[in-house]
Amino acid sequence: MIGGEGGLRYRKHNSSSGRHNWQLQLRVNMGEEEYVRRIARLCGASYRIQPSGKYWEVYLLGSRALNVLKETKSYLYGFKAEAADVAKNLGPSVPGTLPRPILPSLKGKTKSNHLELNLNTRRSIPGSGRPLGLKQGDLAWLGGLTCAEAGLRYKKVKSKVATPKKTYTYFYWRLQLRVEMGEEAYVRRFAELCGVTYRKEPHAEYWEVVLGGRKALELLKAMRPYLYGFKAQGADIALRVGSSIPGRFSRPILPSLKGKRQMDRGGIEPPTSRVQGGRSYR
Repeated sequence: MIGGEGGLRYRKHNSSSGRHNWQLQLRVNMGEEEYVRRIARLCGASYRIQPSGKYWEVYLLGSRALNVLKETKSYLYGFKAEAADVAKNLGPSVPGTLPRPILPSLKGKTKSNHLELNLNTRRSIPGSGRPLGLKQGDLAWLGGLTCAEAGLRYKKVKSKVATPKKTYTYFYWRLQLRVEMGEEAYVRRFAELCGVTYRKEPHAEYWEVVLGGRKALELLKAMRPYLYGFKAQGADIALRVGSSIPGRFSRPILPSLKGKRQMDRGGIEPPTSRVQGGRSYR
C-alpha cells in the first residue's frame, strides 16, 4: 500500500519556542475508507477525511514514520525504497537550519526520467510461477498492490473455432486483473511473482501487467485474505462467477469507486471509533 499510494517527504514543523525542524512524514490517502482505516490500525495512528471530502488520509510523523519504513523496507521498490534508505540515514527529523531534505520520487519527472520513450517494450519473466504456490508474505504484497493500483473487470473477448466446413466466431466475458504504474520496479515484481510478462505500450506513461482468465481467478483466490473494500467484494463476485462466462449473458459488474459520489464512499464523516494509539475524528 505504501509502494502504491504512499507519499514520503520532510515537512516543516514549528515548535512552541518558535524554532522549526524538518520532520519525516509518511502519508497514505485513498478514496476508500477501509484501506486507510486498516493502515491506521496497524500503525497505531488516527485517520481522517480530507477537508474536500474526496479521500481518506492517514499521516505518520517522525519516529513513527521511520519505524514503519524500517519494518516495510524489504517490500518497497524503486523510488520508495531509495527514499526509505535516505530517511533511515537522516533520521526522523533534521534541524531547520539545514536545507529541506529532498527524497527521491516521480514527482516532477519527465517520461524520459523513468520510462523508455515511444517503445513497445515487453519484458519476459523467467520461470512459470503460479499464484497458489506463493508464500504468504508474497501474497500479502500482491494483495496490497492490488488494492492500491489494480483494476478488476470482465472484458469482452472474441474467439474463433474452425471446422472443416466453417469458422465460427463467438464472444465471452473474461476476467481481467490489470496493474498500471509509472515505476517499472513494482510492475516487474508483480509479474515475476505471477510468472507473466509485463510491458509498456508506445507513448504510454506507465508500465502494465495483465492477468486474465484462470490465472487472474487463481490469484484472487490466493490473496483474498489480504483484500479489503471494493477489491474484496469484486474478488468474491469473481470467485462465484468464474474466470469466464458466455457472451450471451450480461456483463458481470464488479464494485469500484468509478462514478461514485462522495457520499457513496461511506459518508463525509467517518464513524466514531477509536483506533489503537489514535483519536476519533468527527
